[in-house]
Amino acid sequence: MKSSSSSLESRVQQWCEFCNAVLALDNSSKLCSSCLKRNLGIEPEGPGDDELTASPDGSRPEVTPADVMDLVSYLRKHLSTLGFIGMEFVFFHQFFNDELKDQLKHVRRQLYGHEHPPMPMGLQKAESTFGSPTGPTLDEFRELAKPAIKKATLDYLEGWLVRTGVSLKANEAREAVKLLAGGLLARADTDEALRRDLERMSINWLFRESAREGIEQLAAEVRSSGSTSVSVNSMSLDILAKPIPDDVRSEKMAILLQVANHLHELGKTLPANDESLSMAVVCGTPPVPPMSVIDTVRQPNAPQEIRIKVYSAKLRRLQQGYQTASEIFFPQHGSPSESPPIDVAWSDTFPPYLEMRITPRNGVVPRPSQVGQKFKQARRGKRFYDSKTKVKDYHLELEAWAKATLRLECGMGNRETLWFWAELFEEDKSDERLDELYKRTTTPQEVVLSQQVKRIWHRIQEIRSLMGP
Repeated sequence: MKSSSSSLESRVQQWCEFCNAVLALDNSSKLCSSCLKRNLGIEPEGPGDDELTASPDGSRPEVTPADVMDLVSYLRKHLSTLGFIGMEFVFFHQFFNDELKDQLKHVRRQLYGHEHPPMPMGLQKAESTFGSPTGPTLDEFRELAKPAIKKATLDYLEGWLVRTGVSLKANEAREAVKLLAGGLLARADTDEALRRDLERMSINWLFRESAREGIEQLAAEVRSSGSTSVSVNSMSLDILAKPIPDDVRSEKMAILLQVANHLHELGKTLPANDESLSMAVVCGTPPVPPMSVIDTVRQPNAPQEIRIKVYSAKLRRLQQGYQTASEIFFPQHGSPSESPPIDVAWSDTFPPYLEMRITPRNGVVPRPSQVGQKFKQARRGKRFYDSKTKVKDYHLELEAWAKATLRLECGMGNRETLWFWAELFEEDKSDERLDELYKRTTTPQEVVLSQQVKRIWHRIQEIRSLMGP
């Protein structure tokens, strides 16, 4: 059952989904029996589980090995960001959450008239096209904010002077503001504390400007559509509208807003942000979860609250995120005696999370160090799902989920799955190693794979039960 790669290149006619994926990633002499017989005239050595399992009508499974490998490639680069729970989340919702698949199909029928993604692509390409599905990181915001430091400093000084009663109509006043801003910026070159303050101020300014621009765009679109309420951002709408021709976008605005609002509410339960779910609709990519969420919540007849949800024990920058988010609305941080308590509660849904709630007291909120201390105390209890995991072992769990998905969703046999993975990721690709995987007797690797698949299958059932009906 061997042939040279040159003969493959010269005699290829038509390959199945599995073989197309293999050939695209690594030209190989190990292909499925049907393709070898049809295209190269090579007879299989005998019956075995080295073929894709077709559905009763003879068609291929909806999920292909190429789909799985595309997601694996993305996750291998982002494991440290998404973490253990994020990796499970992405696999489950992309391949095993039939209810979510049906909801996304329904949304596509509403918007585009069919249930298939209008711009199908993998997560890596979607990210380069539309941006990160989890939004920019704090470091990325800092980079974006650096060019805005001068503008943010000018706006801050102008606002401060207006609040003190100084009129900025006179040219002299504006020139004075520019001189004062220039002096602060020059001093920041040598004053580390001042530089950090100006950077933080520029980040807050960038958040507010982005929110203002988005609100203005949404307001214009809401007015044109005749809708009365909206709770989504403009970026999400832009992603959903991308496949719609510009000349008919205004006609679709009402349904776009309705769909975007539905995705916004869906994102609260998953959790996933609006952009991630919009990309799932347009591109067929999985929703991607955050490792933490910091929100301000205002309810009728109740004071405004800060709510912090943490999904991973491995989160390392909660204090910085809290400081940046809280300063936008509550710039005054108090000592433990001055600030309100931090209420802590656990939720055992999927994904499980720690929730911290803060009700500001006279506009004062706890310092970032106090929030960090609460998180540290919670980690000691090891109630996070990933508390007992090690980051260096995450690639092993990724491999287990990938192989289980190839077996459960692509219909590949044990031996075929082992060979497929070995061809792509194992260093030893010798003929002896690959032939060992094709032995007709059950190998130790097959026994291990069967155990992995069974464990992942039980985990999938557990996740379904945690999500509820």
